[in-house]
Amino acid sequence: MCRKMMLSVVALLLVAVSAQAIMSPIAKADASGTTIALSTGSPNWSADLTTYANFIGDVHQIGGYSGGSVLGNVEYQDDPTEMNNWGLSGPFVKVGPGTGGSYKGWVLYKFALPVGQTTGVGGMITADAMRTNNYDSSVTWMGVNGSAIAGASTVDLGSGADEAAFTKTNFLAPPPGGPWGSYGMLSLNIPVGVSDFTVAFFEEWSSNERLAYQALDVNAVIVPEPVTIVFLGLGGLSLLRRKK
Repeated sequence: MCRKMMLSVVALLLVAVSAQAIMSPIAKADASGTTIALSTGSPNWSADLTTYANFIGDVHQIGGYSGGSVLGNVEYQDDPTEMNNWGLSGPFVKVGPGTGGSYKGWVLYKFALPVGQTTGVGGMITADAMRTNNYDSSVTWMGVNGSAIAGASTVDLGSGADEAAFTKTNFLAPPPGGPWGSYGMLSLNIPVGVSDFTVAFFEEWSSNERLAYQALDVNAVIVPEPVTIVFLGLGGLSLLRRKK
């Protein structure tokens, strides 16, 4: 009896570990809706992928479509076997058909600045990423958007309008006979003069491409909004007049 109980406990633990290792698919908006706060005192942020809970806690939205169904084609992976298959050495997030589905998917992070502050010149977004199979930058990308986007339930990177708002980057295709995949750093400039922005990893369902990222770093330059500077200047002039 004791032996059976022990085997049952072990089996449950194995199921729990397996569920933690592979989370796919994830329904659209099945994320915390988190908005990550940046400020002059804390302008830098790095994704924590050490556990699934840490990963999903930072994500604003996970989304995707399969035909008319709303689904997500995203997977958090910490299975050493899967890491070795991809040639990676630590936890990562996969976007695209390689997660077990055949539909588009995306991961969306949202960042916001306090009232009276805006992004300045020189801010950067970088990600350690890997891409496999075909090379078509129109369907697989990391992107940044500095324009207003609606809430988590209405963002649709499968639509032309929402997707077109992103500035995108990706690995260049290799020369004929070159490697079947690329691993390295993707980078984008943070839009200047905005009070919030979003960062996304996207893969279109019609492609066999796969995108994975192991690290995401946001290093913003934050300055007072022009209106705030004007008010500060007017305040200074008012004090000078009073002294006179």
